[in-house]
Amino acid sequence: MTNITPFKKLNEIDFDFYFDTKNIFDEFDMGIIIINENGQIIYSNELYQMIFEDSSNQGSIFDSSYDKALFTGYKNKKSVEGYILKNYKNQKVYAKIKPLYKNSKFKGVIGIYELKEEENIIKIEKFKTQIKKNIKLKKEFKKIIGENKELKKILFMAQKVSKTNSTIMIKGESGTGKELLSNAIHNASDRNEEPFISINCSAIPKDLMESEFFGYEKGAFTGANKRKIGKFEYANKGTIFLDEIGDMPLELQTKLLRVLQEREIERVGGNETIKIDLRIIAATNRDLEQMVKNKEFREDLYYRLNVIPMNLPSLKERKEDIPLLVEHFNKELSKKYDLKKIKLTNDSLNMFINYSWPGNIRELQNIIERLLVLNEGEEISIKDLPQELSNIYEYQNHKEIDDIINIKLNGVMPTFKEYEKEIIKKAMKKYKTCNKAAKALGLTNKTVSAKVQKYNIEYK
Repeated sequence: MTNITPFKKLNEIDFDFYFDTKNIFDEFDMGIIIINENGQIIYSNELYQMIFEDSSNQGSIFDSSYDKALFTGYKNKKSVEGYILKNYKNQKVYAKIKPLYKNSKFKGVIGIYELKEEENIIKIEKFKTQIKKNIKLKKEFKKIIGENKELKKILFMAQKVSKTNSTIMIKGESGTGKELLSNAIHNASDRNEEPFISINCSAIPKDLMESEFFGYEKGAFTGANKRKIGKFEYANKGTIFLDEIGDMPLELQTKLLRVLQEREIERVGGNETIKIDLRIIAATNRDLEQMVKNKEFREDLYYRLNVIPMNLPSLKERKEDIPLLVEHFNKELSKKYDLKKIKLTNDSLNMFINYSWPGNIRELQNIIERLLVLNEGEEISIKDLPQELSNIYEYQNHKEIDDIINIKLNGVMPTFKEYEKEIIKKAMKKYKTCNKAAKALGLTNKTVSAKVQKYNIEYK
């Protein structure tokens, strides 16, 4: 079940955050209800309605049907936590009530309810499964190919968040589809007829980044012969996507923080304050939490950007999607280049599934394109595959190691050390270097190098 520990760490829950994001609460494994300062119910999620058999989002805290914990938290404007004494069909319900504030002014309470008994957990899962059957992804998100469970969770969350203005942080390895997801969020939002501006922070020289972001006035510096509009101004009313946000220099992070706080910019060399209204989506493949600890990224900016975090899984974590992606790119790229679709043999497809894909979906797409353009036949066998894939597949599927497994040394079965020595010896004889042998065996260069020295293997 979803961990609700973060709620324990807050003395006051920020009103704007929860009201901006309340429509994602249906993804939680807890019942959620929000009461405003007048005691009126303004939101309850589907699981709350299931637990309390209350299908409406209307009513008042003063109605007798609502529990004592919720009323006490509202009346005293303080946190309340514990089991509810009143039973709901003999279900043991654990309640956590927290006050909502805006500018230190009381705005209501949020109630969080969790079923503790195992049988009720099963009920929740069945309930959630039924809900999922009735929820469909919009066309914007169907363009992201995959059936992986974690990916689907992200897509459903993104669909819900798309209708809000909350800032989003997309995390994931290079090539996992961060820009594709941000595009889908923009296209599914109410800003879809306004600009979507993408900036790769790692591709812009640091001394030009500020003028690229915010523009400049004529005469601001040598060569500034006329006014230039910056990316943020172009994105006004729409969405701006800041890719590789971890590569932004600290001095510009300060200016970006002001944009997030004040929603206004100034062009370089100008005095005019320009109000902007846009949605910010940031993305990174770096560990920003560690960068914050190392003073390489501003902590206050990180928390401003990390309002709605989304973690895209790598391709090696969603191997069940590889055949779908192969077919998708095969169809898409063959049509683009007016070529016949290729057909992978079973062994070739298994290679795609077993490969670690350090470049993720982008690497897979590039390989499919290479095979389509360069291969002369329609069927792709192992010999037609790039070397970095076929070598690994060869060893993973024991094409050359089978002989070693079945042989005897001096008439007896080899010990593990003897077996290990033969494996390393055979790999080094074929690939000549520790680095290549390590990749083929799925080991590190350091490990293979150590084994070569340990067994005094000659390979040159």
